[in-house]
Amino acid sequence: MIRDKILPTLRFCLVEALFWGGFGCVFAFSSVYLLAKGFTNSQVGYVLSAGSGVSVVLQPLVGSYVDRSRKMLLRSLPSALSAAAILAGAVLLLANGFALRAICYGLLVALMQILMPLLYSLGIHYMEKGVSIDFGMGRGTGSTAYAVVTTFLGTVVEKTGEHVVIILLMIILALMIAAILTFRFREADPAAQITLPDGTEDAVHRNERPGKSTEPDKTGSTSLFAFFAANKRFTAVIAGCVLAFTSHNIITNYLFQIVDFHGYGSREMGYALSITAICEIPALFLLSQIMKKVSVSVLFRISVLFMFIKNLVLYLATGLAMIYIAMGVQLLGFGLFAGISVYYVNETVAPADRTKGQTLMTATTSAGAVAGCLLGGLLLDGTGVGGMLLVSSVIALCGVIIVGIFAEDRQTAG
Repeated sequence: MIRDKILPTLRFCLVEALFWGGFGCVFAFSSVYLLAKGFTNSQVGYVLSAGSGVSVVLQPLVGSYVDRSRKMLLRSLPSALSAAAILAGAVLLLANGFALRAICYGLLVALMQILMPLLYSLGIHYMEKGVSIDFGMGRGTGSTAYAVVTTFLGTVVEKTGEHVVIILLMIILALMIAAILTFRFREADPAAQITLPDGTEDAVHRNERPGKSTEPDKTGSTSLFAFFAANKRFTAVIAGCVLAFTSHNIITNYLFQIVDFHGYGSREMGYALSITAICEIPALFLLSQIMKKVSVSVLFRISVLFMFIKNLVLYLATGLAMIYIAMGVQLLGFGLFAGISVYYVNETVAPADRTKGQTLMTATTSAGAVAGCLLGGLLLDGTGVGGMLLVSSVIALCGVIIVGIFAEDRQTAG
């Protein structure tokens, strides 16, 4: 029983913990690392936005390809991408030139963002086959690891230097490759599906979305153009999420500058990041119970709303205490979004296109990073922290409005 009921979740937790620990290295400490290497705020933005731009282009293409070759690529492709990230990290440690450092760090940004939906799909693939995996627990464990890693780095970087960020990343990725390659389970029931809200199972077995039809190819997966045409409201929601994540990425990638503006350093930034990650955990671990009381679409709207509220509190902050309070808003912001967005895609996208749907949803983070990193760096150099947070709040509010209008209830999807 332990092998069939508990071990799959524990192993998924391990994969998520390693990934989000590595994600914290690359993104949470991007400004700390690159500023220490002589980059300006604007140049940090250029590097992060370039890497995110690459992932925006590749994520849907990779997702579409995996949909057609899922069984073959769900383990081998993430492992290969992780190995490429280790190589980029090794070159980065040895690099001296500005251009080479920029390219290597941008590559790390792109690879980590492309990995995210593939690892989600790895777990979902087995959930659909009847393997007992608690997705919320896995994602919650990832947030715990993020908190541990960022707190550790916040203290260690001040003592040993920025190189420790890349060294720790490489160690984490090596462990993650081993975890991914051994992520295999006996399928309990080939006809079983991931747990979905009531009423969607019939559509799952018909290989179509409730209330919608698409034009599948031989594998049942649609092309990107056909997908967008058949999922107009989902496409609009994606646009709203891009705006929300523009704001979210401005905060995440320039948190060091925000904390520094109030007179503090990387240690306090590490504490702030750990608060955000810890506050994600209750929402993720309790997500299954929460969804029994509140619909997926409502929870999805709430998560985007609280991304705006977090930004607003940061804009109004007068000291470290309010920064920490803003980070606590993560509970109902990104913390909720991280889990509920996966279920939202499952509820509104045809089964054959779910990897594509997951990659598109994850691509909102990457697209938001392109805009947020570039805009944030330019605003910092041009208007300072206050101006950056004001513009970011307005952008987040626009995202809230769009998602509020177009997010679909399963019963009325069409």
